[in-house]
Amino acid sequence: MIVLFLAGNNIGFSQGIKQQEEKTPMSETMVWMGNERGMKNHRILGLTLGKKGAILAFTEARLDGSDEGPHDLVCKRSLDNGITWSSDIFIEKGDGGFWKAQGVQGKLESWANPAALTDLTNGRIFIFYVLNEGEYKGRNTQRMTHVFYRFSDDEGLTWSKRTEITDVLNTGPDGRPHVDINGQPIKNANGFACDYLGRAFHMPGPGHGIQLDNGRLLVQFWHRRPIGNVQADGTSVSTPIADRLYSSSAIYSDDHGQTWTKGSDTGLGHHATEARVVQLADGTVMMNARMHNRGRRWVARSNDQGVTWQEGYEEETVIPYTAVDCGLIRVQPSHQESRKTDWLLHSHPNKVDKREGLTVSLSTDGGKTWPVSKLVYAYGAQYSDLVQLKDGTIGLMYEKKNNHPESTLVAGISFVRFELDWLMENMEHEK
Repeated sequence: MIVLFLAGNNIGFSQGIKQQEEKTPMSETMVWMGNERGMKNHRILGLTLGKKGAILAFTEARLDGSDEGPHDLVCKRSLDNGITWSSDIFIEKGDGGFWKAQGVQGKLESWANPAALTDLTNGRIFIFYVLNEGEYKGRNTQRMTHVFYRFSDDEGLTWSKRTEITDVLNTGPDGRPHVDINGQPIKNANGFACDYLGRAFHMPGPGHGIQLDNGRLLVQFWHRRPIGNVQADGTSVSTPIADRLYSSSAIYSDDHGQTWTKGSDTGLGHHATEARVVQLADGTVMMNARMHNRGRRWVARSNDQGVTWQEGYEEETVIPYTAVDCGLIRVQPSHQESRKTDWLLHSHPNKVDKREGLTVSLSTDGGKTWPVSKLVYAYGAQYSDLVQLKDGTIGLMYEKKNNHPESTLVAGISFVRFELDWLMENMEHEK
């Protein structure tokens, strides 16, 4: 295992698993090396904290590195605040078993987009994910997904059988099932059950969902039509972005995950895709979503716990950066006795033209302003997610690219742990 210790922006590398002195402002550990188990890379991630304190990390282990290619879906656990990590725990294997059971021979599964969620009332941990259709006639069209979840009652050691909830996403504008008068699913032009806009492609998160103050479980999703289609003569035609009808929404459960319901869409017409959700001190739920091919985020608020969304707008106060999935959490400052604080942390790149410069921004007013931003890693960084650990420190997991000029590390997924005080130093400077 390789452990990296960081102080400010100066990065050093060392072998071993010893934790540096407690006063070190930041420490970093590689969770997955990119080529682990012979995979091309590991991409797209989720992160959650168990009720007893185990950190669970999830990712796609990609055989050929592509979005549409074969993927395993794997999990690792840490019981020491991210210093060491377990070996892979398989959620799904891309070994052809699912497709073979459907009568499809010689096809490997593309399991994708893990989004984790912990129910703190009973300790159950959910992982939501999809089976992407994968290649169709040799093309990357991504026409449909099957949506599933599994759960664990022992903080990720073992997992339940998969449960499919694709029909929860295929709804009409009122949230009811999109079915005909005989109760049969209505299908789109490609022959797939779909929602009222003809969309059969639904993706959770990635990252993590949240539990609201009233116990409701909430998981964000995004939706679209295919990115392309294959014509009768075998040629592929890309679907214009405006015709893909991107949007985001959330599904929710008030019975600890026994049943799930889809809320309304937000961002339709603004190309909202991968998102994060937080609940603010006044009970408002805020969604912060990536916008396709835009350097800004789409933000919307819900006054009914994620059922409907209002006040949609483009985020203008965070520094602009390239379109990418990002982390967002509400945190409890260690120096505050009251839990009625609206401190938010947001992890993202700091470049408008490339995925580089992993940065953490801090808001103390529920996302209205982001006065403090601090650099974590100056080089290649893609998707990220955040979690606050039991001791109040922050865990940040991100896709790390191997373009540091002095590094011989293989790219992979890295976990950084830091104190809130590290960010608050910049607050003092701002004053």
